[in-house]
Amino acid sequence: MGSYKYLMAFMTGFELVYALIDLLIQPEIVTMNSLWVTMTSSKRAIVPLSVAYPLLLLWGGSFGIALASFGAHFLFRYFIVTGNKKWVAGTTFFTFWIGIPIASGFMYVFAIDYFLQLNQVMDSIVRAKLMVSEGVPGNQLRYFSSYLFLTTPSDPSLSLFTMIYFGLKTFSEIRKLQDTTSVSASSKTLQTQLFYSLVIQTTIPVILIHFPTTLIYISTFFNAAPPIQGTICTITISMFPAIDPLPSLIIIKPYRQAILGCLKKRISQKVSSIQASRSRVNTF
Repeated sequence: MGSYKYLMAFMTGFELVYALIDLLIQPEIVTMNSLWVTMTSSKRAIVPLSVAYPLLLLWGGSFGIALASFGAHFLFRYFIVTGNKKWVAGTTFFTFWIGIPIASGFMYVFAIDYFLQLNQVMDSIVRAKLMVSEGVPGNQLRYFSSYLFLTTPSDPSLSLFTMIYFGLKTFSEIRKLQDTTSVSASSKTLQTQLFYSLVIQTTIPVILIHFPTTLIYISTFFNAAPPIQGTICTITISMFPAIDPLPSLIIIKPYRQAILGCLKKRISQKVSSIQASRSRVNTF
């Protein structure tokens, strides 16, 4: 897997941090006809509100990290398959690949904190509604809300274009790789498994994050976003870190063998324990 394993480790670490933030502040997306709000409160968060709001910003910035990460993964896989080691080896280039999603995340955090704030009139209306729904005073609420597509319209499109373009080119190169005699069969199989795993892993956030949030943008534009829409989006987003690693664990053979080996070991231990218990009973 070469240096690609470090990118996979970074993605794993990101998803663990994302899940931890979700646990600590329990954010929710609230839809109110013509606008949406991402919020948390003292009743939801298990950390002080002074910590909860920065975590809420990081939670929103995670969208930017995810977008850039999947685009970087496809580009990285393309360079690996084509044998372009110049861009995938060494500490400098490793820092570059990790730096892309981190920079994207910070851009989102800045955009959220600077642009995604309500004016004074709308803030008082939203705060009053959230006070009723949450059952807490206004000073116990933390939220942001505005029109994300006005501030960062090109980022999702650029990420999606990168994934599609380099995904197709990587698939074409893998097809050519199958006819190459200078590459071992195990290497060909691993490259194919990594590619298909990446494709499915990219489809998961599109279904769980991109599609629900896009529906919210469209609904709020037409002043027709029901409250249930925000609830569904909150649930699907929270499912992302739990489901996203599954394709790699199932498709990539070494991971699959390791999991099956652990399961077989646990089952054999339980069977041995049961047999030992029965033998002791029969002895008495």
